[in-house]
Amino acid sequence: MAKGYVFMLVKLETRKLLLPALISGIIYAVLGLVTGVLTLGLSDPDSTHWAARQIYEWTADLMMVSMSCGLGFVFTKDYLSYYRTDAFSRKLAFYRKLPVTDKEIVTARFLVFLATLLPMALCFFALFYLPVRIEQLATGVEFTQAAVMWLGLSLAGGAGFLFLEMGFSGKMYLLLSLVVVVIFLAAIAILNLSGIHLVSGSLSLVRDYGIWPSLAVVAVGAAVAWGTAPLIIRRVASRNLI
Repeated sequence: MAKGYVFMLVKLETRKLLLPALISGIIYAVLGLVTGVLTLGLSDPDSTHWAARQIYEWTADLMMVSMSCGLGFVFTKDYLSYYRTDAFSRKLAFYRKLPVTDKEIVTARFLVFLATLLPMALCFFALFYLPVRIEQLATGVEFTQAAVMWLGLSLAGGAGFLFLEMGFSGKMYLLLSLVVVVIFLAAIAILNLSGIHLVSGSLSLVRDYGIWPSLAVVAVGAAVAWGTAPLIIRRVASRNLI
């Protein structure tokens, strides 16, 4: 694999990304603040508000899972119209005309994903922390450790959505994404009804065990992303983009 070709593809991927990245950072920051405000309901110990607390827990968990899986993506115009224009398939078809391999195409996309993930995560979690800090739901160290844990989900979930983005047509990508959303809704509802709450649970884990759960989740997320990459390469290689 030629590094020069990979960085050429990265440059192509990011040449018009500055303004969308700034807008995306603002959007993620606002959503982080909203998610943080939702956690304020978790600090109410009054059992008479059980129903309201369940709604807060479920909504906060859904926001966290959804945002964590999306932090490696920038809101470009392609994501607003891919189901109609099949923009990602057309981009792959263009790359196929260049002297690059499918592995180099996928590697470049992963590099852009990782380069996007860190600043978007910073925007999201920085604003998320404000309400948490005000209500003293967690110390700065505890919150940082919990954020690292959620980055593990970002690696795994983001790799999964890259598989959908690069492996299927725009219409199928939309359909499969909706299926994933339904699965998220059902899984979070089941977990909450079973007494398992992801946001408060992640804070409890780092409060009890320190950084180790976070490192374990990041390791699992990295392993999932690493294992997904060859699947994406094979899927891209099998696609007929003519």
